[in-house]
Amino acid sequence: MANTSTEGTAAIDASGTEIFYNDSGAVPNSTDYTTLIFVHGSGFCSKSFTNGFPYAARSNIRLVLINRRHYPGSSRYTDKEIESLAAGEQGALELIAKDMAGFIRWFIENKNIPKASADFSKGGIAVLGWSMGAATTLAPFAWPDAVGKETLSIMEPYVRRLILWEPPHLTWGTLDEQPSEGYNPFTDPDNKTPDDIVQNFGLWVTSYYAHPNLALREPSDKCMAWSYKRGTPGAPPPTVIKLIDPATGAPMEGYFDAEALGRTEMPMYVPMQAVLKKQTAKALYAAEKDRVLPKVDIAWLTGTQTNWYCMWGFFEGERKALDPSVPTRDNKFVWLEGANHLWNIDEPAKFWKGIEEAVFV
Repeated sequence: MANTSTEGTAAIDASGTEIFYNDSGAVPNSTDYTTLIFVHGSGFCSKSFTNGFPYAARSNIRLVLINRRHYPGSSRYTDKEIESLAAGEQGALELIAKDMAGFIRWFIENKNIPKASADFSKGGIAVLGWSMGAATTLAPFAWPDAVGKETLSIMEPYVRRLILWEPPHLTWGTLDEQPSEGYNPFTDPDNKTPDDIVQNFGLWVTSYYAHPNLALREPSDKCMAWSYKRGTPGAPPPTVIKLIDPATGAPMEGYFDAEALGRTEMPMYVPMQAVLKKQTAKALYAAEKDRVLPKVDIAWLTGTQTNWYCMWGFFEGERKALDPSVPTRDNKFVWLEGANHLWNIDEPAKFWKGIEEAVFV
């Protein structure tokens, strides 16, 4: 299956801020395809997901992969903007909201894509946030003043669904509630240098974990395989190994950016937690009258063998989504049986069936 995508950059504001994108293009002979804007997570760049391009059109999907700010091809943050992230300032998330919405607006205005159907079941735009990238996709729904009324009015007839593919609990700003018994890839005493932390993170986060009993939905080793560093015994090797150049031992070009991980993601894990908690409440759990783009619903995409950070993040989200006392958007749930956190690399065809369900369920 050939990859016929087109790369480009979108100038999303008057200052010339640019976002790199890779676009599968309009679906031939379709007037109601859905544009899926795919936002990567920590360290891993959009190139890690290009193997989805051959599957997109047959699913009536136009796949658009973007690199977030500070990642290859997109504008870097200024030192002042990095300082704002490191200080845990709300303005840092407001800027992310502005950038995310700015790209969506640019794509609407420049690519002649279909609007959402009257019942919001097809066409339009679905925005997918993978892992910590979900914080970026949530941002426009939490900070409307930063986005602006004009941009929101342009987005409204198009944006119909937010897909959350395995956000860790840190996306919700709940580090203060993190169970201490589970393995922590960032505080492992075997990590002697920042490079050790990055390498350990990549291996741990993409390993396979055969959880004992997910139905328990509890923080325990009876429920989750949360004490393992490299997957459960007998599991396949960590997926990230497939992205390593055997000649150099380093990630293949364009797949991973350790510098962006260190400067723009690490602040999310600690200093930004209080503001991320506020963002989550505003984006997902606001009263209906206060919701930004209130017709947008949520699809949760979760692999049964993902790491415990992401499984715990799902448990937290599911609990609130199903609690009748919590005001929430409409929620759908899609499970990927046997999937880890980077399953698109190992099982692209099976993964794409899950994507198709998440877009149209």
